[in-house]
Amino acid sequence: MTNGADISLILAIVALIISALHFIMEYFSKLRTQAPTINISPTDLPPYINNEAKTQITIENVGTSIAHNPELSVIYSYTAGETYIPIEEDFINLNEKIEKRERLVEPPPGTHEIKFNVEVGRNKRWGSVYTFTKTIEIVVE
Repeated sequence: MTNGADISLILAIVALIISALHFIMEYFSKLRTQAPTINISPTDLPPYINNEAKTQITIENVGTSIAHNPELSVIYSYTAGETYIPIEEDFINLNEKIEKRERLVEPPPGTHEIKFNVEVGRNKRWGSVYTFTKTIEIVVE
């Protein structure tokens, strides 16, 4: 091989490496901008009017990627601990709604907060975990 052939081969390899690096950087840049966004809409909150009433919690993914491994928990300002509500679905697609009906802990008289937390991941097994919170204030007379 001559020196001219060596230089053109080196330039071709360098161009290939630069193209591969550009593709990888573009992929991860796009991946960072795609994230699930969860809207939490609870209705029919306590105090309940009868013993059969339940709160309906609607979870909707309005983001730009699928939400994996959703977990729903409720934290009450008037009790200790956290209540986990099971979600059977492994993921929430874009613009998909999941509705759960659950009877929440009845509050004593006064002003209280109920906090609904939804944790989701961007990927099925690894990656970022996002937490979305909706806090509702209730008044019991």
